[in-house]
Amino acid sequence: MKKTALLLLFAVAACLACGCFKGKYESIIRDKDRKSYTVSELETVYFAHEAEFADVGDLILRNNELADIMSNSNEGVASIETESKKELFSEGDWEKIVKLFQTTGLFRIERNYKLKKELVRFMYRSDDKTTTTLYYCPDGEGSDLLYYLHWESVFKQIDDSWWIAYSAD
Repeated sequence: MKKTALLLLFAVAACLACGCFKGKYESIIRDKDRKSYTVSELETVYFAHEAEFADVGDLILRNNELADIMSNSNEGVASIETESKKELFSEGDWEKIVKLFQTTGLFRIERNYKLKKELVRFMYRSDDKTTTTLYYCPDGEGSDLLYYLHWESVFKQIDDSWWIAYSAD
């Protein structure tokens, strides 16, 4: 009996070490590859990757399956940080999302719906739980964004439809 349990434990450990259990709940990028930014640093990252952020923001907002998940959520949020939403996107669109995670060190992307407005949040989180977020408001109506930002420490508009906020948990 002890031999069987030991063999089973060894098999599970070997599978974990080899990645046998990798799947749709695995993070898009490893924790060590995630980055955190100050507001000014994230502004620089945004302008260096402006087209990529706009492209991913628009494809997130155009995705009907993600909209269904968001509308069925109690919080009005659909998030992307693992491979679990991969099947909701075309291969090309998913590659754009993954590339943005890889090049900018994203923690999470969220599609939010509140006050009859939709927006996309690109979130960067540090080890000390501070979060710097890039908000994409596609209609350019930043005044409604203040609803989301009332708990943030710092926020500023950096482009017509783009805002950055910083918060500490």
